Amino acid sequence: MQPEMKALMAAPEKAAPLDPAPVPSTGRPLWRRYLPLAMAVILLATILLNGWHRLLTLENIVLARDRFQETIAAHWLVEKGAAADLEAA
Repeated sequence: MQPEMKALMAAPEKAAPLDPAPVPSTGRPLWRRYLPLAMAVILLATILLNGWHRLLTLENIVLARDRFQETIAAHWLVEKGAAADLEAA
């Protein structure tokens, strides 16, 4: 057996405790902690039950990207202003 292993086995009081310290309460109600998770589950269920997930195809994503690029090309002055505004922020 290795000397480090013998030292660990000989001194059990130096080992980490099995029960971690209790986490202090933040004072928030439990429902506020799980509210974002519940909202995400409700949103996912709504999307699946209405069949909206079928609209998210690669073809539709490419079409949306092309329409967006055409809009930007048609309104180039607005695009330059928005880019400058974002750069300044």
